[in-house]
Amino acid sequence: MVKKIKKISKEYLERAAFYYLGKYASGEGNLKHILEKKVNRAAFEGSDISSDAPNWVNDVVAKCVKLGLASDKSYAEMKVISLLSQGKSIQKIKMTLFQKRVAEHIIEGIIALLKEEGADTDLKSAQKYAKKRRFGPFRKPLLQQNELDGPALKKLQDKEIGAMIRAGFSYTITKEVLVCKEQFGI
Repeated sequence: MVKKIKKISKEYLERAAFYYLGKYASGEGNLKHILEKKVNRAAFEGSDISSDAPNWVNDVVAKCVKLGLASDKSYAEMKVISLLSQGKSIQKIKMTLFQKRVAEHIIEGIIALLKEEGADTDLKSAQKYAKKRRFGPFRKPLLQQNELDGPALKKLQDKEIGAMIRAGFSYTITKEVLVCKEQFGI
């Protein structure tokens, strides 16, 4: 079966952008990357690509921004709220947004706004992460009681600390979450 070669035109890119934005929320940089990938894939498959294709991509992205369909700021705000509710660290959130091609000044602005509101978001996220993974005070009741001897308990605690640090939480926040039972009402 021979695959049909796509003809890249400005209208095709507009339809592709509208379809993508109908399914997924996206920022300007990510939308531009998606459309550029479509152009490059078509060129690789042997389609004749006009020299105006990069301009078409920029025009389509500008049109989507003008219509309010793609906005780095609103996408980043929505993604930050979503990732915080999942228990992701601030560092992990920054990397996720950076991978989605959101401008660094927008990321820093949203993180600064969160910190201004006074919410210790990293601590709350660490608590959610620990609860989800059943670390520290959220361990199973059998492991809570002194059923583990000294070396086995130390090994388990080291594994939990390592997992939380790899998830992007600082050592101080990790220790605070894993040690403090009274704070969580357990």
